[in-house]
Amino acid sequence: MNDPSHSVLPVLIRSCFFLLFSFHSGFAQTPVECDPGSSGTATGCFTVNTPTQSDVTRVCVGTPIDVVKCAPSKGNVINLVNYDYDDDGPLPITSATAHTYTRPGTYTLVQKGTGDSTTGITCISLRKQIVVLPTPVPVARLTACSGPSVLLTIPKDDPDNAYQEYAVDWGDGTPPVLTSATTLQHVYSSPGGKTVTITGRYNPGGCGSSGTVSVTVGAALNEPQLRQLEVKDAASVALQFTPTTDFPTYEVQQRKLPSGDYQAIQTLLNPSGPQTVLITGINTTADAYCYRVLASDACGKPFDLGEICTVGLQVTAQNGQNRLQWPVYGSADFQGYDLYRNDQLIRTIANAPTNQFTDVDVQCARQYCYRLVARTARVQSLSRTECVTAVSDEIPTAVEDLSASVENNRTVLTWKQPERFAALRHIVLRSRNGGAFEVRAQLAGPASQFTEPPSNVDSSRYCYRVAYVDSCGKASDSSGVVCPMRLKAIASAAAYELAWSAYSGWRNGVRTYFVEWLDAEGNVWRTDNAGLALAYAEEELDTVRPVIFFRIRAVSDDAVPLVSLSNVVELRQALRVFLPDAFTPNEDGLNETYAAKGLFIRRFRMQIFNRWGELLFTGDSRDEGWNGKANGRPAPPGNYVCKLEVEDYAGNPFRKTKTFVLLR
Repeated sequence: MNDPSHSVLPVLIRSCFFLLFSFHSGFAQTPVECDPGSSGTATGCFTVNTPTQSDVTRVCVGTPIDVVKCAPSKGNVINLVNYDYDDDGPLPITSATAHTYTRPGTYTLVQKGTGDSTTGITCISLRKQIVVLPTPVPVARLTACSGPSVLLTIPKDDPDNAYQEYAVDWGDGTPPVLTSATTLQHVYSSPGGKTVTITGRYNPGGCGSSGTVSVTVGAALNEPQLRQLEVKDAASVALQFTPTTDFPTYEVQQRKLPSGDYQAIQTLLNPSGPQTVLITGINTTADAYCYRVLASDACGKPFDLGEICTVGLQVTAQNGQNRLQWPVYGSADFQGYDLYRNDQLIRTIANAPTNQFTDVDVQCARQYCYRLVARTARVQSLSRTECVTAVSDEIPTAVEDLSASVENNRTVLTWKQPERFAALRHIVLRSRNGGAFEVRAQLAGPASQFTEPPSNVDSSRYCYRVAYVDSCGKASDSSGVVCPMRLKAIASAAAYELAWSAYSGWRNGVRTYFVEWLDAEGNVWRTDNAGLALAYAEEELDTVRPVIFFRIRAVSDDAVPLVSLSNVVELRQALRVFLPDAFTPNEDGLNETYAAKGLFIRRFRMQIFNRWGELLFTGDSRDEGWNGKANGRPAPPGNYVCKLEVEDYAGNPFRKTKTFVLLR
């Protein structure tokens, strides 16, 4: 009991355990647990093992670890050992050697204990850093390529892809592949749905996580389409194609005809939507070019969209025509040419060897712009737009279908301009009563009508001609002479009689004349066919209309008749009034009132006086008559006087006084 060793050892042990707990409580400020200068301290020893690896410094979250102690730097054993699995954290100190980290991060694992008492070691400690790694599911894309091939892409820039290596199981019985590459290709032996398992692994660490991606292989890919080639100008063309997502890469190639090799001129990666590639720095006037687009699927397998070549067009203005020429488009699936003039389709040519066209439907000095489109089963190639100004030595032909009518006391001329000649100006010439033709008007630009100022068409005979100067400055032939009809009323025993001059100027003459009866608003209310006669008479008087208007309508002898109208003749009907000599107001129902009868009366007043001049009756309507009473009593038989004042529709007054007899 007096042995010093027996009294000192318990004190040292207690001191070491005191250090164990006190060092832990202040570990953030104390880098070591034992005094390195003390002969009673030693460095601990342990390894961290996982179920699959030994002595690791990195583990995955959720992977159980086992701490195995070993011989310290002094002595043989470590006694009374404890472990702190999270030096700065809330985990308690424990003697357990098994632990599982549940959160990623960097941890300090501290070993604390006592040594072999026979060596005098009283304190042993050691700390190691353990990196606990997250285990996200790897992010990958699996893309089907042509045939049964696939492309696996593991994007390194994705934060979930922090693994150093990946084990890829293609799911078809072939051995898994261990790789650090970001892309892998694989060829399956058969088409169908495929699922690939990707396991990400840390190295060192030997742990990670797995995920799957699926795709169907062997199905036909959506093929991109070559659409159109257009020659824009003398130094550029525009190539159009439609890409698809199944082919991420497109290489545009060019060759010069007749025998040049294809050269890559542009590469497009993952284009979206219809594409137009502008190609410059070429000479489309002197040279012809062909183009193709090579698309590559995700595995790099090429797909040729086909070839399309430029179309050259030459246009030459010749006398009265434009001459077009082009090289034959050499394509096995050629379908035809479409020829456009001023953006309007004028000709479709299905014959492949055709290489020329003559446009004769042109007008001198007018510009025409042409474009040729070559069509195949898949694409179309558009030439550059070529413009020329038409020329001609031809004398322009006269205007067609010239007609003359009278409207509102004005002569109106209408004509049709020949389509082959554009008029710079029109010249209207007039002759009066058989005299010489004189220029009446000059109309600038295109015209098809001329209206004379008001003139005395009732008393003068006018005839007209029309000529024009075309766009090349050449004067046309003069038209034929046209003379509108001149209508007049003839005094005769008939109720109405008319006569008119023959219409002249139509190529096929007059088919028939019509007499039109018009109201005051110009509406036709009656039409009589006069045949080819130049006179008309009507025996029956119209008792309704005080004013009657007449007009002659001539119709040409053509499939599509031309029409000419004469001047309008106005006939005012003469006022007519009748007063009876007697009346018998004896209540027998016959001749009971004394009243005026008449036609075409606008205003009316009738007064009745007895023999002494006394006013017995006044009436303001011709429908109102005197009933033979004076002051409400029957007037005696005898003579009476009627005083009548009326006015016709022209405002002309008429007065009449008549003596009549009242009989009973």
